[in-house]
Amino acid sequence: MKVKKILWPTDFSENAAKAQPYVTSLSEEYQTDVHVLYVIEELAYAELAYHGPSGEFDRSHMDKIHEWEEKKAKERLDGICNNYLKGCPLYVKHVATGDPAKEILRFIEKEKVPAVPITLSVVAIGEG
Repeated sequence: MKVKKILWPTDFSENAAKAQPYVTSLSEEYQTDVHVLYVIEELAYAELAYHGPSGEFDRSHMDKIHEWEEKKAKERLDGICNNYLKGCPLYVKHVATGDPAKEILRFIEKEKVPAVPITLSVVAIGEG
């Protein structure tokens, strides 16, 4: 099987970091690209909690939260790529918004990613 891409979905948690040795190992073994994906959870469900004094929803507040989270996510992805993926031929950072599981599956389908290290003890490898 020819593996050309590896997806490393992360939520920046300790558990997500446990996949890093597998990502590095697979990337070095197969000389693949590593795509690091962080998904910002959609805040639409929280709209009811953010109403202005008039009772109207203040979308600008939610937009500012989203912009801040996206900026921080990109900074953290830079740190992961610079500190842990130096041996990888190519790493690409992605930030998406939505339901994390759906966005990961959408990314796998769209990019035809056959290898997704998902935990310390499980590595999913498929045809691609």
